[in-house]
Amino acid sequence: MPLAQGNSWTYTQKAGLNTSVESIQVAAKDPVDGEQGYRLTGPGGDSRLVWTGGSLRAAELGGTNYAPSIVMLEPAAAYDPNSKEPRARAKPSKHIVTVGRRSYQATVTTVTSKSTIKLGGVDTDALQSEVSFQLEGREYSVLTWFTRGIGIVRQEVRSGTVLVRSLDYVKGP
Repeated sequence: MPLAQGNSWTYTQKAGLNTSVESIQVAAKDPVDGEQGYRLTGPGGDSRLVWTGGSLRAAELGGTNYAPSIVMLEPAAAYDPNSKEPRARAKPSKHIVTVGRRSYQATVTTVTSKSTIKLGGVDTDALQSEVSFQLEGREYSVLTWFTRGIGIVRQEVRSGTVLVRSLDYVKGP
């Protein structure tokens, strides 16, 4: 995910029967977990991300806050050609998830695996990240596909097995 001030991406967003085109931009440097991170802005709300220790972490995604930040991408084992394990799994961790004015306790687990995705009709190597949330007896997940040099090329947000929202890459850095 090329986090540099001024970078922007355009996505097609689908939510239910509605489809729109939205742009997300790296607006400013903003600390995350005491590290130099970035604030991304778009119609779906702000996000605050940082690369630290080889992992992409998020303290905020689309206006939802996480304390401490969550692991969005754990690429080390997934990129290691000598690794016998085809995926990296972050240990389940406890977080406070704040949506609007309500805060919830949640258990979050991130699994990153090697994948391919079609971009412009061409199969492209990608890393797929699945961030799972156990929140008040319900499961939510964010599945995200990343490619080198672009970052997020597809994202699905699910409540249980129901697809709530998806983003598909149109253009960007």
